[in-house]
Amino acid sequence: RTDSGRGARSKRGERLRAERMSSKRLDATESSKSWLWWWQSADGEKAKRVNKKCKLDYSAFVNCKRAYGGDGNGKACDALRNQVLHCYSKSYCSEIATAYERCYHLAVNRGRLLANMATREKACSEQIKQMEKCLKRARALPPLA
Repeated sequence: RTDSGRGARSKRGERLRAERMSSKRLDATESSKSWLWWWQSADGEKAKRVNKKCKLDYSAFVNCKRAYGGDGNGKACDALRNQVLHCYSKSYCSEIATAYERCYHLAVNRGRLLANMATREKACSEQIKQMEKCLKRARALPPLA
């Protein structure tokens, strides 16, 4: 009984593997017809790598939004949101991410994280806007709303 079961399973497994391989070959030939096939696959691979790298920051932000979703001013999760933007921008626009790091560390070291106490404006708001703009341009901005 065990021999027949193994034989049936191995034949079924071989058939499934053959079907998967043939479908992969079809996908590869179809995508190579496009003149941008090489760019799309590299971009998709980069997106997967960046999503995996920034998953912890993003999940912390999502959990914060779930917990404090009803607060009136929406400022409870700003630090986590900035952290997610920074993580993504390190891979897509490194110059702007470096400028944000420099600004943030200077603000923390000087004790001026809030640049304007009356308006409650953050010190590095310009760099944050630049990171958002760059990620939108690269079509890599994660859903942060």
